[in-house]
Amino acid sequence: MDLVIYATKDGLRTLYSTNDDIAYLIAEEKRSGASKDSSLGGFVYGLSFIESGFVFTKYLIVKDTLRSNALGFIAFSLHINQNKTIKGTEVKYILDKLSVDYTNAYIKDNYLNRSEKKLIREDWGFVKAILSEYKEQDRNRIEELIECGAKDPAHIYYKNEAELFEYFDKPFQEEYGDFKQIYFIANDLKDNDKNPLNVLINSGIELKDIDLKNEYFYLNNYNRSKGIIIIANGKERSDGKNNNSIRAKWPVEIKYSKDDRCFWPIRAIGTLSNPDSEIFKYLELKGNQVLIKWDAFSNPEPKSKSITFIVKNFGGEFINDAEIQIGTKPKFNVTDYKFTYEFKGEDIIRKSSISFNKENFKKTIYDFIPELAREIVEIKLDEHKLISIEIKDLITSSKIEGFQVWTKLTNGYKTTNELEYINEQIDDKYDITIRKNGYEDTIINDFIPRNSFKIESYLKEKQKIQLESKQYKIDAGEHGKKTGDCPGYSNFSNGSDLNRNVIKAKSGWKFIGWKLDDSKNTLIAQYEKVSIVKKPVFVISLIASIAIIGFCAWLIFKTDNTSENKEPLSFSQIKNYIEGDSLLLDKLNTFKRDFEHQKPSVIEKNNGLTDWIIGKKKSLDSTELMAWREKLKIIDEAIFKREFVNNKEFKELLNSKYSYSNMQQPFFEAIKKIDTLQYDEIKRKLGNVDDKTLSEIVDILNKIKSEEKSPKINDDNKRDKLAQQSDDKSSPTKAQTNKLNQTSNTSENTNNEISSKANNEILISKLKGNSITIPELETYKNENKKFINSIDLYINFLKYLHEGNNQKEDYDKLLKKVKEDSLLKNSDLKRYLDQICTNSESFQKFNSITGKGTIKTLKELQKKPHNEGN
Repeated sequence: MDLVIYATKDGLRTLYSTNDDIAYLIAEEKRSGASKDSSLGGFVYGLSFIESGFVFTKYLIVKDTLRSNALGFIAFSLHINQNKTIKGTEVKYILDKLSVDYTNAYIKDNYLNRSEKKLIREDWGFVKAILSEYKEQDRNRIEELIECGAKDPAHIYYKNEAELFEYFDKPFQEEYGDFKQIYFIANDLKDNDKNPLNVLINSGIELKDIDLKNEYFYLNNYNRSKGIIIIANGKERSDGKNNNSIRAKWPVEIKYSKDDRCFWPIRAIGTLSNPDSEIFKYLELKGNQVLIKWDAFSNPEPKSKSITFIVKNFGGEFINDAEIQIGTKPKFNVTDYKFTYEFKGEDIIRKSSISFNKENFKKTIYDFIPELAREIVEIKLDEHKLISIEIKDLITSSKIEGFQVWTKLTNGYKTTNELEYINEQIDDKYDITIRKNGYEDTIINDFIPRNSFKIESYLKEKQKIQLESKQYKIDAGEHGKKTGDCPGYSNFSNGSDLNRNVIKAKSGWKFIGWKLDDSKNTLIAQYEKVSIVKKPVFVISLIASIAIIGFCAWLIFKTDNTSENKEPLSFSQIKNYIEGDSLLLDKLNTFKRDFEHQKPSVIEKNNGLTDWIIGKKKSLDSTELMAWREKLKIIDEAIFKREFVNNKEFKELLNSKYSYSNMQQPFFEAIKKIDTLQYDEIKRKLGNVDDKTLSEIVDILNKIKSEEKSPKINDDNKRDKLAQQSDDKSSPTKAQTNKLNQTSNTSENTNNEISSKANNEILISKLKGNSITIPELETYKNENKKFINSIDLYINFLKYLHEGNNQKEDYDKLLKKVKEDSLLKNSDLKRYLDQICTNSESFQKFNSITGKGTIKTLKELQKKPHNEGN
């Protein structure tokens, strides 16, 4: 411990010190300027805090004999290091002993210097004798030091010595934090003219009801990296030095979130002084140690999400009694057409798989993530039927293997002994051709899969014919083409070994046979013109069809004249909106409903009038339907993405599943920069964003970010403060004056650096954003030469808009310079120039925007209709 004795002896001065650095911090003017001799001879005790520890002081009110008997004081200050301790009784004894011994030797009738005008030099031998009687002890724990506030000293009236001892034993009370010092005054001096407060500087504030039982406790096994947050008295605790203490009556809050998507966050509130507080589910006290019950955090309450599955067939009819299997769990049957399953905890975010099966239906597996799935999911099962085929030799009835089958559903001939039919195919009619090398083809007409489970037929072996020695090439002629079944050559000059289906005649022509060209050793296909006059039944049907078509056209024309002809929205328009800046949920849902009405049917290929005339066979085409489904999936993903935006689920929006267009990149970059520990706070500050565009949300995020970065600059000029407190007649030493000047200059330079840095950050944020105007840019240009090139490029862009006569080459050159600029290469301006300079069509859309001459900011321009593809 260190001792400092200072007094108003011929002005304020330090009389004795064991540590000059400590003396400089402690020795301060305490006189208020009032002259009330009634306080003469009175005393108070004081407590204050400095960076290295805390200071106990005893003040005596005396007269300064050497300076016209001015009213003053003498102070005895005992400094205790923060890692040391000494009993309150010992503190009082030392201060009292020092003051009594000094008074007996050098103060007469409350006058310093024994009331003599000639300066008396003190013999300080008695000080060492007193200090040697007591030794400070190592402190078992280090409390958080109280930082002295800016207010003048407050005071406490103590009832007796025992109470004063307790105050000295427990100096660390948060109630002291607003004041420079605390005075302790005997209770009998309250409202008394002898009260030393009449002549000492003070705030006039009395502190009452200080709870000395508010003991300190210390976190023992805390590890913040495990995600548990403990807040005590409004301040987050840590396992770091001087930040792990919690007082008994402080409000304590415990927060922990394993994963907000699948577990409810843990939040407990209470005090250590209340054993019934809910915080003791997670904390345990041992002596003054606070231990974390880690096991209590391992199983937080899981969230749940229920999903109802409705099972239908292809036609939309409900299917009962389906067999269900969830993942690898046991299979089960549901008697109804729907069932509800509850996903809990981490199962909500894991990829899940549910299989649906039923007799005569094709097994369907639905892969999904419950968190992203809707609450009601329709599962459509495809009705499924397998027809087995058994072929025998007509003569021997022996089973034939390796035969080929052709139907309108197969792509050419296929080697198989079963045919599969799905949904509406089961009730359709089919002509089936069975072929085997060495056998004559067998054709089964008008086969309906619904009515059978098996096809049984026979093949007749071909008669063995003596092959000619030559082979003949095959030419499709002028009015047809070869099919995939056409061989490379024929073994007979009349083509008798060739089927008729090796040639496909053009519309209006009929294949009738082969003609041999000996010179080329080639069989050439022959055709005849098909005349519709030869088909009277057809002519009658054609006339009837034309009449019906004419009548329908009349009805359509009439309807068009009486009702509004509303052109359906194209997917290209929808996609432009999805890749734009707005992405509002209501509009996306409207687009989805409109697009669902555009669902194509599975259509028949080649079923036009001409094809029907020539008798071309029907075939099904589902290509358009598959494309429609893929487009609908894109709309659904946009809806999911916007729902996450509205719910401010930043973690999900960063999922690689979702893509972001060039216009949406600023939004993606903005949420990527958010600290995950600040998600809850950012959500709260954002508020409701349902009707906000992505760029408007980015503006709000940038505003929040700039508010967090705004520096708070405190100017603490210690020289002015001491000058105000000092007596007109007193003056600091030369060393003190130099030190104060140095402190003031350092503080001033630091503040200038902080202010400059803050201004730079604001300017950088504005240049990277989209809301700065030309007047603002001109102002920054005059004030900040460091970013003059970036500012000039931004000004050029806004002037181009106002001039309105710049060509694409001008914007291309500007874009090149922006890309080379270290600041603007990652800005909203660069992204916008990228968009409009992509190609001539993009620039033409930009050039067609009206009112560019009145636009003040890039943000206004981005809201113009061309950004949504209109």
